[in-house]
Amino acid sequence: MKNRSCTLMALLSVVISISDAWAQAAPAPAAAAAALRGGSPFSDHMVLQRDMLVPVWGTAAPGSKVEVAFAGQSKSATADAKGKWMIKLGKLEASAESREMTVTCGADKTVFKDVVVGEVWFGSGQSNMQMGLDGTEGGAEAIANSTDPLLRSLVQSLDDTKTDVSRDFSKNKPNWELASPESVTEKGRDPRTKPHWSAVAYYMARKLRAELKVPVGIISSSCGSTPAQVWIAPEGADFEPETEGHEGTHEFYHNMIHPLIPYGIRGVIWYQGENNIRLQYETFRYKARFKALVGGWRKAWGQGDFPFYAIQLGYCSWFPDNSLSTWCEGMNQAVKELPHTGVIVNNDLNPDYNNVHPVKKREAGERCALLALGTIHGVKMKAHASPEYQSKSMTVEGSSIKLKFDQVGDGLKSRDGKPLTGFEITDGSKAKDEKGKSQVVWVPATATAKGNTVTLTSDKVAKPTEARYAWIYNTANNVVNSEGLPLGAFRTHRPDMSYSVNPTDWQPLLDGFKSTINPVYKQVYNGAPGEMALLVLPTAAAEKEASITHTFGTQSFDITAVQITSPHFTKLKVQVCERDTWKTVAEYKQGDALTTLGKPYKVNQVRFLVPAEVMATFKADDRVTLKLTFTQPDGKTLGYANKKSFSYPATMN
Repeated sequence: MKNRSCTLMALLSVVISISDAWAQAAPAPAAAAAALRGGSPFSDHMVLQRDMLVPVWGTAAPGSKVEVAFAGQSKSATADAKGKWMIKLGKLEASAESREMTVTCGADKTVFKDVVVGEVWFGSGQSNMQMGLDGTEGGAEAIANSTDPLLRSLVQSLDDTKTDVSRDFSKNKPNWELASPESVTEKGRDPRTKPHWSAVAYYMARKLRAELKVPVGIISSSCGSTPAQVWIAPEGADFEPETEGHEGTHEFYHNMIHPLIPYGIRGVIWYQGENNIRLQYETFRYKARFKALVGGWRKAWGQGDFPFYAIQLGYCSWFPDNSLSTWCEGMNQAVKELPHTGVIVNNDLNPDYNNVHPVKKREAGERCALLALGTIHGVKMKAHASPEYQSKSMTVEGSSIKLKFDQVGDGLKSRDGKPLTGFEITDGSKAKDEKGKSQVVWVPATATAKGNTVTLTSDKVAKPTEARYAWIYNTANNVVNSEGLPLGAFRTHRPDMSYSVNPTDWQPLLDGFKSTINPVYKQVYNGAPGEMALLVLPTAAAEKEASITHTFGTQSFDITAVQITSPHFTKLKVQVCERDTWKTVAEYKQGDALTTLGKPYKVNQVRFLVPAEVMATFKADDRVTLKLTFTQPDGKTLGYANKKSFSYPATMN
């Protein structure tokens, strides 16, 4: 019995040893299954672009064969040494039929369910593109009536901004959703795990659905307070080398755009510019920025010159004088030089000039759809875009100027039934402004429209030489075409738009400038062109050491000095943040007119630490001005010009 037991134990030991050997030699089922993976934009409910090749990609075990089957097609590819694979399905016709896409690799299989074919658009930009339906005019009604299983959206989650040039997948994989009151609302959604739909993109898609009667999908990838350069692909330098080498360039592209390329799309809508306009010298560079953005994305996508539509911003008190006009001009010039691009004018959609986020997003989205319908789909309409000044069409007849326009429909008219406003003319004469600088004198013009022609006159200008429209900030302008689409800002004579601007004329407002006061003081002022940063303190004292922190968004600046003006600041520590580390660089005491930091610090935040006993001396509505001195790209220094003084004691937030 004892011998038999020993024999059984020996046999069992051999079996266990053999089993262990097999387990070590064979790949784990979980590991093999994990090797097959579809790219970031692929999920259930996706919309595929009709009438063009459809890229499908992902990862698998290196050297393995991957097969993709959909709509009667079957394509295969071999994963490369890094495990990457891609196939391209042949052209597909639009179809609302719910079908499955099957991806197989040996015994591994992934099935994407409820796949349809139609029109796919890509929306990107900053906060105005990111803004959801909840905060828009008519948003509640739109949400309540949003149910449409053939209108779908995939929203890229906000990703970290650490540049990763090798990224092929989103950190937080997005998923396609069907339009419904539960999906299109912002309520209960986290921007880093389950971001809300873009209102502009939704309204565009809804309009396309109604007109084309096919499934429509919109892919969105946006982030507020971002300048254009962080969205530019590295390939953009092939189109505008000037855009290369700047701090932060490409970082959002790598993490929030690259993982979605080359998903088949019809085109792109782009709604961005606030953070470029607020740095006035950036407005002169936006033409190059936009050309690099469009060219780089098109090259990276490898889908040819797909349509690329830019939504222009409306007037806002945040913007420096005339910076919006010069920004629009730069974008217009870029569009003229790039094929299959267009501009959506929105200068009539923001009656609240203190709000950088207009609530009229339906009109903006539907204007995007009109442009696509008229240019891509050949839908007949009187005008599918805003009126546009015909370059060099100006003629001078005695004391009047005549201008001609395209996209007028049945003719130009006023939006409100009142006389046309917003036009100005000049004879080139100059006068000194409040700073003693010689400036061209412009006067309002009386305007009359007939068909596609506008005639301008003024009893103050006998021999006019130039004209412009909607050029001055907060100007009243009411010119539209017969379809109600507004005329955008333009001028008949465009000066050199290169970057060679006199640095002394710059009145920069820092990119994404924000001020916060802790622990008990509130942000009251976000900055304005050429002004000192003014804080109105609403309380008398703090319980502990307080800090005033200025954040400059995603860009960094070389800060060389700070200046504080207040009778109460008797002690102050100045700290700067370099690569997430705060360091004290100067200490301030009353009587120091300027605190020099000793060397330029390339930072995106500066903090002023104030002891509690100093904060206790403050009274309600005390004013504090902070002046920061920066090193410009040409090596010279520049601080805020004390052009105006604003205080907002009645608008605490």
